[in-house]
Amino acid sequence: MKPSTRAEVEQWWRRLFGVDDALWSSVTVLHPHRELGDYEGWYVAWRDAGVHVSAPASAHVDDVASLTNERVTTLQDASFWNAFADARALEVIGPSTHFYLDEDPGPADGVVDLTDKELTRLRATVRPEEWDEGGMADEPPPPVRFGIIEDGVPVAVAVLNEWRDGAADIGVVVAPSHRGRGLAAVVGRHAASYAIRQQGIARWRAATTNLASSRTAQRLGFEPYATQLAVRRGSSTA
Repeated sequence: MKPSTRAEVEQWWRRLFGVDDALWSSVTVLHPHRELGDYEGWYVAWRDAGVHVSAPASAHVDDVASLTNERVTTLQDASFWNAFADARALEVIGPSTHFYLDEDPGPADGVVDLTDKELTRLRATVRPEEWDEGGMADEPPPPVRFGIIEDGVPVAVAVLNEWRDGAADIGVVVAPSHRGRGLAAVVGRHAASYAIRQQGIARWRAATTNLASSRTAQRLGFEPYATQLAVRRGSSTA
């Protein structure tokens, strides 16, 4: 990332966690949320020697205090958060890596705008959890979406969700029958080009277990920046 872009990204994280000079250099716990408002979950991110936590208003003060006193290496271990969630009948979402790109890779050939009907048809080919992980969970779906159609059938899509007051957060899904052909990189590149031309930056998030997504992001030039997870009530405990 350009220095100016990195400064903007870091300022976004500072605002999110209410952090000034200690970004990625210590443990901080914000209670209650600031930027996340009434989000009923714990939002956690780490990088380098820092871990930042934003806690919901409903969080117990003892839980907040216990995290403040934990070691950085402990809080950067996903197993700690799994145990933390289990003890409170909560669910861990993630962890995922946040990637950023600010150099336009250029639009990709053969990519078109997808209609609602085409998006619905593609959705029917994948598991619900894959659809959600691909950034498609919002209803209604994001208005900015690009896809690949083969023989009249939609086989890949990249959407742009809202981030920093613009369409800049990329989500990608490829039909199972068409995976392994690099289609995620094609639609992802097209979406990234659009976001950078419109917003100056694109974000890509990939579950740390999803190596294919992470590799695609880095192949397109995205820079890995921070690891993030959330701890909240899932559908089974809502």
